[in-house]
Amino acid sequence: MPNNKRSHEENRRCVCILCFRKGDRPLTATLEALIECHVLPGFADHRGFLPLSICNSCRIKLMSQSSPAPTPLPPKMPYEQVIADLRCLPPLTRERPDCNCWVCHVGSSRANKNVAVYHPFMPDESAAGIATPLGRPPNKAPGPMGDSVVKRCETCSSPVARGLRHQCGQAAKLRYLDALSPYSREHVACGLLREKLGVATSSGSLATASLTSGTGGRPLQVQVAGTSTTEIASVQHSTMRAVKTALNLSTSQTLRAAQVIREASGSKKAVQSGLKEFLFAEGQSVAKFFTAEQRQFFRKQPNGQECVIERSVVFCRDVYAFLAHVSNSRGTAEMHQRVKLAIDGGGNSLKVCVSVTVDGRGCTSSAQFNRFMDSGVKKILILALVEDVKECYQNVSVLMSTIDISSIYFTLACDFKLANIISGIQSHSSSHPCLYCEGRPP
Repeated sequence: MPNNKRSHEENRRCVCILCFRKGDRPLTATLEALIECHVLPGFADHRGFLPLSICNSCRIKLMSQSSPAPTPLPPKMPYEQVIADLRCLPPLTRERPDCNCWVCHVGSSRANKNVAVYHPFMPDESAAGIATPLGRPPNKAPGPMGDSVVKRCETCSSPVARGLRHQCGQAAKLRYLDALSPYSREHVACGLLREKLGVATSSGSLATASLTSGTGGRPLQVQVAGTSTTEIASVQHSTMRAVKTALNLSTSQTLRAAQVIREASGSKKAVQSGLKEFLFAEGQSVAKFFTAEQRQFFRKQPNGQECVIERSVVFCRDVYAFLAHVSNSRGTAEMHQRVKLAIDGGGNSLKVCVSVTVDGRGCTSSAQFNRFMDSGVKKILILALVEDVKECYQNVSVLMSTIDISSIYFTLACDFKLANIISGIQSHSSSHPCLYCEGRPP
């Protein structure tokens, strides 16, 4: 089987956190709590750098700290220096793919787990009995920094070493740039373009950078996207509201349409900002005219007896002001409008509705070309509503008492049943059910 070299994270799981020897047990939540209490307060904050294992001997000593006769712990390591040393480890690169820190030296050692392996924080009295790993001995004690750093020239960044020819010039600089990775070359190009565009902007000209090619020819002109002098006109809130009404869109669909306009134009300013708040305020513009109260209604029980129940009624507090607001919003004149009042029970609710129609003389140019009829269901307005009550004279009387319709002129639209209820006569199964005469049923 191949014997792959452990990474730094794998070696951290092979070193004891207390004695810095080889560990064979991972740290559990209980052990970490004991370390926080008896060894290193704040261990959880530095857990990403310290070793994450423990040997069996240290584990037994640590577990005994909660007993009446605790076993002495091993000598405490200088954890502040250890944390500072492990925080300063250089990152692994292609030129330095392996970690040579003392944690990796101890974790990858072939010495027995009960034998101390040299590390820079070992006490002086224990340094004489250190174990030497199998194989070629190291030239010196391993430290946090490796010796594989390549010295480079400060001018052309070419390697400087014995036996290497050093030609410091423009050709060497270009060869070094060609040897960079695409990501590094993008960094160099981005810095150059930002510098040239800054100079062009400060001089008062357009934000255009001119780049000269080494092979000759015309300079390459680079301009930042979005700095064109042609500005896109912003779509106003009123226009988006007209689109919403004309196409019968919901608020979510209108916001999606605004997003498509911004993406297609490539500018966030293509639609006036604050459209979501504007549409929400439009939907709440008539909330000030309505309120909700508890009222008593009559309900018929299965045994035929009637009982009194309480229901929440939503109704318009000022019908005249509400209709004036509607006329102003639609762009119609109040003198040419006709109000039709409707009472109906359906959809498990009893409601009073109103529709406002106008003739051609009272319409503005925007209202004349509206696709929805004034008397249609899209423009009907609810004045009062209560749920889960039956159509009877008592309930209709309570519901009508919540709204003041004496200040408006209207015509009534309802079915025969509600017409009899409003007129105060009996149902159509009675002897004289007709609203207009005293006739009897055949």
